[in-house]
Amino acid sequence: MRVFWDGYGLGRPSGIATYGEHLSDGLKLLDLTPEVLVPEARLLPKLSLSKPMWPRKVAHMAAHKASKGDVLHGLSNFNIARPRGVDMRTVLTVHDLIPFLCPEGVSTASYWQLRALLPRALDAADVVVCVSEWTRATVAELYPKAARKLRVVRHGLAPALDVAAQPASAKPTLFYQARGEVYKQIPLYLDIVEALGDKVKALLLTDERGRKIAATKPLPTLEIHENVSNEAYQALFARADAYVHTSRYEGYCLPAADALRHGLPIVYQGGSATDELLGCEVATPLTPGSPLSDWVGAVNEAIARKGSPSYLEKRKNHLAALPGWNDTARAHAAIYSGV
Repeated sequence: MRVFWDGYGLGRPSGIATYGEHLSDGLKLLDLTPEVLVPEARLLPKLSLSKPMWPRKVAHMAAHKASKGDVLHGLSNFNIARPRGVDMRTVLTVHDLIPFLCPEGVSTASYWQLRALLPRALDAADVVVCVSEWTRATVAELYPKAARKLRVVRHGLAPALDVAAQPASAKPTLFYQARGEVYKQIPLYLDIVEALGDKVKALLLTDERGRKIAATKPLPTLEIHENVSNEAYQALFARADAYVHTSRYEGYCLPAADALRHGLPIVYQGGSATDELLGCEVATPLTPGSPLSDWVGAVNEAIARKGSPSYLEKRKNHLAALPGWNDTARAHAAIYSGV
């Protein structure tokens, strides 16, 4: 059995690329190395490599490379089409359907592309991997005909860092990583930082849209970063004392997982897949619509927990219960073999 991956989204920094990188590393340990398929276009590349066209081009490539029993896996929400002329099995990973839940947070073109392409992809897939139970429930509710195909395989957690029993600094630093989408609620994070005043410092890792949002409320204690290397990304966690995640929706929440790995107490908005990753033992969930005073109070409590024996023990137990990337890879290998 050979496994082919649709390369859409894997060649640029993104959550999907991180997912692919870690999953690939785990599969290699099982002597299973996916071959990534990326189509080329000499004529009209913007059109021929657009989201609607891409899956069929990859399926065409797979049909010429594959044999009966091989697997084609699309890792990017809707990028799968069934190859013609060869009896391949097809797998699709759906991370979230947030554009349907918050259409004002994406472009009109992106919304309608997903609305048009996702039903085709679900129909073409033999198995649909959902990265959280929340994602599975969302897909099943919107597309009940696909419910029997859905399998939950959570992201793995990279090895956690050893954390010393060291309390927060005298002027604690808060960290949030978020793009500038509406549902990420960067203004709420800015309001929290403003309310805490000069008692804290703050870090925001974002994109150009997020920087523009932050520019509407200049805060002297806020430091903004964009397009950082992985080394610089890890360094931001090392500087922080608590992680504040105000996003309304998450299909899994890789930044919160990284905050947990670095030993940061976390305050986040509950109601999506972040609950499955964190719960309330190592983090504080707040209900949607919670007043600013509740966020400020929860952040102060999180800062006080930093480095405490109680928090460190709960973190240790929580980490032990979460899957690693090797576990995630084994689950995917079983799907490839059994599809």
